[in-house]
Amino acid sequence: MAVGDPYLAVEEYEQYGLDPETDPLLVQQACYLVDAWTNHTESADKATTGVVNGLWSGDYKEVRRLPADRSVMRMVYRPVTDIVTVRGRIKPNRRSDENRLNDALLLLGLPQYTRPAPWVSIDPNDCMWESTGRIEFPPHMIYATNFQEVEVVYTAGYEIIPGHVKQAVALLVKELPQSLWSGSTARVRSMQEGDTRMDFFGSGGYMTKDIENLLRDERVRAMV
Repeated sequence: MAVGDPYLAVEEYEQYGLDPETDPLLVQQACYLVDAWTNHTESADKATTGVVNGLWSGDYKEVRRLPADRSVMRMVYRPVTDIVTVRGRIKPNRRSDENRLNDALLLLGLPQYTRPAPWVSIDPNDCMWESTGRIEFPPHMIYATNFQEVEVVYTAGYEIIPGHVKQAVALLVKELPQSLWSGSTARVRSMQEGDTRMDFFGSGGYMTKDIENLLRDERVRAMV
């Protein structure tokens, strides 16, 4: 299996309780609904760039503002498997904050802060991060204060889809026929005869509690 493939391969159907003759279209549609419910879509976060490959592994870039008294942020996608590059800069919100910073720098004999603030490379090894997406940044090496804006390029997602996601897909497949082939198209947004693809308005109508519990840890907070 590789990026772009359904999360459940044909040879795994029986293992996860599906008929081996199950239509792969249903499995693919279940994967679309998993991506929608877990917010692994292109529209999940406007401050994050990168090709969203659903739950598959991919590289992302986030640019975030941090409160002056904090040096921690949480990346949108997970599990995080690698931090590629990190940059930061000092960027006071108000001119008065900038003046106070320069007064402190003057007392310490350090260079004055000037606009626009330059980006400074941060060694990823100097950052403390977790697979959950939490990352803590070191202070600015010259100004000895927290960065107010950071840019992180990281890798997140799965090279091998875990069993609980496969199980969720299989359970969804069992839910879909009752809705799709009952003659009702109330939740169908578009249909395409060429590859029989069907798109839906949301996924809530098909998500049982059991499926939600399996996917809960995969769901990301959508930031728009």
